Amino acid sequence: MSTTRGQHLIGQEIGLCILEQLLGYGGSSAVFLAQSSLNDEKVAVKVFLHRSSMDKQMQKNFYDRFLREAEAASELDHPNILSIYSYGEHNGLPYIVMPYMPGGTLSEYVARHGPLSLKEAQLYIEQIASALDYAHENGCVHCDVKPANILLDGWGHALLSDFGIVRLIQPDTTSAEQPMKSPEILMGTPDYISPEQALGEPLDGRSDVYSLAVTLFFLLAGSPPFKAESLLILPRRSIMLLAKRSLKGLRNATKRPVSLVPLSPMESLTPNPMFTQKVKLKVGPLIILAEANQLYQH
Repeated sequence: MSTTRGQHLIGQEIGLCILEQLLGYGGSSAVFLAQSSLNDEKVAVKVFLHRSSMDKQMQKNFYDRFLREAEAASELDHPNILSIYSYGEHNGLPYIVMPYMPGGTLSEYVARHGPLSLKEAQLYIEQIASALDYAHENGCVHCDVKPANILLDGWGHALLSDFGIVRLIQPDTTSAEQPMKSPEILMGTPDYISPEQALGEPLDGRSDVYSLAVTLFFLLAGSPPFKAESLLILPRRSIMLLAKRSLKGLRNATKRPVSLVPLSPMESLTPNPMFTQKVKLKVGPLIILAEANQLYQH
């Protein structure tokens, strides 16, 4: 993607905010550091940018996703979910105004500092697990949990962002609404999405549990447990085998304390009375952390 995309917007006022600096890109959007015209606060403004390669249907799909993110996040009120100040449209470009997080993303943090200690990883995982518990209780499955969608304030506080492909759990079911099984609508990040999501199956909060566990692996290893560019076409059994990767060698390679963290994909999403939507999400990842702590002591 050209680094000049969106540069023409710098200096313009969008949503009562003056765009000052391009912070980065995400999909078909650009995020800017901006100065609020209402007060002295610095904010982040996310603007949808049309691509010349997009036909009208693709533009509509991304436009709808952009608005879905704004609407879904604005209805959730939790200290670990990035709030939405306002959203709207400026000269045909939809935008979202959000708090500015000076610490960047958790992915960038690991890139700068390397694999995290168990204590630091637990600090971030517990916060995002709490956010997802709340989202699930309010009928939302995030569907794109990954380090790049976790923002840091620079003081140890983490916030979950990007609800652009959120799915809503129907009141009369335990699974989220599922679009048609088509390569065009199987959204998410292959390295982090659950096998069920990749295969276009009905989802519930356990899909986010899987993604959070993969995120935990990334925090401790500096890379995800497997590279999944072909995840969408792999049979389920192959997907399961790919995830059986140990952290031991990776931690040795980085000369940091060796901790073996078992990471297995989620169980099938066939309804199971032992694991319902009311089960707290953070139990699974914290069991992994507990096992890692136990091994770390030996």
